[in-house]
Amino acid sequence: MARMRNALVDRERLKTAAVHDEISRFVRWRRRDALFLLFAAVWAVAAAFPSLYIGRPLPYVVGSIANADIHSRVDFNWRDAAAEDQALRNLESGYARRYLEEPLAEWSAASRETFDKLLAAAAAAGDGAAVAAAAAELNLQLRDGDAAVLFRGASIAKNDPDHYLVRPLVTVLERDVFPRGVLDAARFEMERGRTIQIIRDGRPQLALVGGERGPVSLDQTGELLKRRIRDRLSALLPDDFKDLLAGIARTRLRPSLSYDRGGSEVELAERRSELLSRALQVRRDDLLIARGETMSIDKMGKLNAEERVFRAAQGWRLPFARFIGNLVLFSALALSLTLYFRIAESGGRGVRRRFFAGTLLCLLAVHIGYLLVWMGLPGTMLPIGLIAGVTALGMNARTAFFLTALASLAGLIIFDGRADLLVGFLAAGWLFVYTAPRLRRRGLLLFMALLSGLLGSVAFSAWNFTRGDLQTLFSLGSSPTPLSEGGAFPLVGALALAVNWFGCGLLLLLFLPWIERLFRVTTRIRLQDYAGLDHPLLKRLIVEAPGTYSHSSLVGMLAETAAGAVGGDGLKARIGAMFHDIGKLVKPEYFSENESGVSRHDLLSPHMSALVIVNHVKDGAEIARSHHLPESVVDAILQHHGTGVMRFFYHKAVTQAPPGTEITRDAFTYPGPRPQTVEAAVIMLADAVEAAVRSLDAPSPEHIRKLVSTLARERLLDGQFEESGLTMGQLARVGEVLVRMLLSMYHGRVKYPDEPAGKGGGKR
Repeated sequence: MARMRNALVDRERLKTAAVHDEISRFVRWRRRDALFLLFAAVWAVAAAFPSLYIGRPLPYVVGSIANADIHSRVDFNWRDAAAEDQALRNLESGYARRYLEEPLAEWSAASRETFDKLLAAAAAAGDGAAVAAAAAELNLQLRDGDAAVLFRGASIAKNDPDHYLVRPLVTVLERDVFPRGVLDAARFEMERGRTIQIIRDGRPQLALVGGERGPVSLDQTGELLKRRIRDRLSALLPDDFKDLLAGIARTRLRPSLSYDRGGSEVELAERRSELLSRALQVRRDDLLIARGETMSIDKMGKLNAEERVFRAAQGWRLPFARFIGNLVLFSALALSLTLYFRIAESGGRGVRRRFFAGTLLCLLAVHIGYLLVWMGLPGTMLPIGLIAGVTALGMNARTAFFLTALASLAGLIIFDGRADLLVGFLAAGWLFVYTAPRLRRRGLLLFMALLSGLLGSVAFSAWNFTRGDLQTLFSLGSSPTPLSEGGAFPLVGALALAVNWFGCGLLLLLFLPWIERLFRVTTRIRLQDYAGLDHPLLKRLIVEAPGTYSHSSLVGMLAETAAGAVGGDGLKARIGAMFHDIGKLVKPEYFSENESGVSRHDLLSPHMSALVIVNHVKDGAEIARSHHLPESVVDAILQHHGTGVMRFFYHKAVTQAPPGTEITRDAFTYPGPRPQTVEAAVIMLADAVEAAVRSLDAPSPEHIRKLVSTLARERLLDGQFEESGLTMGQLARVGEVLVRMLLSMYHGRVKYPDEPAGKGGGKR
């Protein structure tokens, strides 16, 4: 009894000591912890800062239906972008272009000069031939008989041609044609039906082109002149004479209006600037949105503008209080993030890189959330899928789960307690985090992204179903708080969550090479590209080192099964094992599996042999990098021997050395490093046991079990597995799997009897 009591006391002491060790490790201060805490504080401030100028999310989103009239709480100015765009389009389509009018005296003189001379010559002529000669001198083309018509008409007005002919013609031009304005045919067709500005005496006058009193085309002046000349000229004159005068006058007219391009563009720019400078004055209690209206981006902008002015009217207390509240909440998230990396991730490689990358990703999601609030867009568009995917592919599942939950909580803070968002993000995120690292094809990643989004949409919708507001079931809107009167079930929000997650999957595929480079990992999707046997290095291995290829293939099968049995990545182990000995391509004949009966090492000193053997690790890493193999394959090449000793050549050197000569183990030691992952440790053991079993003359089950146990124990005692994370239980499981597979490979076979010589068969 006393012995049992003492044993219990000793056990309690050991437990207490272990607890004290754990507490001391937790509270021990490190320089990295100070850096993490400082960065977490900066992160919390950066996450809360936008709340100073971005208000709370409005009870509506784009596409939702206003369930009540919304009135302004303050006076503010608002520029309606949609109305401005429409006004600009109306301005540009209906703008009255400027046309400069030629002075009347200049235009009239230039238009009548030729036919004034012709009329004077016709009145003084003695016959039609003289009229034709006068017209030819004035470069006027007259048809046959026109000269006679001119002579007869001028003869009637011979005593007073100015009264009968010149003054009426001048009256027609200056009173009937010029005031309307004359445009060339092209400009008239361009402006037909539009209002233009005619600049007369420095003052603009509006005129409708093609209207009853508006500008006419140069081609239309013929009929106008014909009508006016018949009315203005004396009734004593024949009509054919009047029509001939109208035709001659038409040929001598020129446009009286010229397009003022520079003035038009300047005035249009001024009007556009004046239009854009206007702001609608909204008064307190004015109606902003009527009940039943659909929220557009412009209307949401109007509500946001009213919210900003209202916040400003409340003074600094309202935004500052929101900032302090968000700062406290984000500080709690930042502290939990720091503690997670301080405790759960403290022993891994690259913890600083993962910490900074994770916090920056969460900060990006926070600021995108603020942007969605500012734009009035649904919170389901928050790209939580990017955080879940990047961390799942670049870190580990535990960290990915934690960061996804933390980012979802950040969304909960930004969107004022939207529990439906939290439920949707967590459901989608955790499914994606669990499945993404296990996928081997790019198409499957997109499929799982979509499936995760659909699951999140179902969870998001189900949460809203529990509220029971069936009247607004098909509303496009979404209320930010449980007590809001907005739409309770946003179908568009649920759809946006699924589409958002699928879009995140597309972005993950696009940035997959950068994710692998940033976190120095190799995803199963990329590893799958090397799973076939058509890689150039494997083809070279088959031809130049067939024994090495056979050995690598067997090691690959052993490593894949053993790694999968202890929760490791079997694909990663198999691909690493397939390429782990490619350095032997440099000198394949110096390795036993490629020898043809004679060993080249018989002619070399042990030190030279060790140098050749060691170099296959360095050569393999260089070959792998030159062929852009994944970093995990390079790690497998460098770590599959760890820092082990080449015992055969070491003992050979000790045996051959003269008495008193000291042989150091360093010359016969692999450069390492030791295995850093479970997969690398499994490859090391699988490589050793496959080569050792191959050398057995009679690989019986007892020999195989003893050999595997011995090799595993030697490497364990040598400290080769200390940095891999492989536990004792996992090592035992790996040994069991390797023994079972080796027994299936090297099992004994039934010995068939020799066939009897006779065709008829043997006797019983």
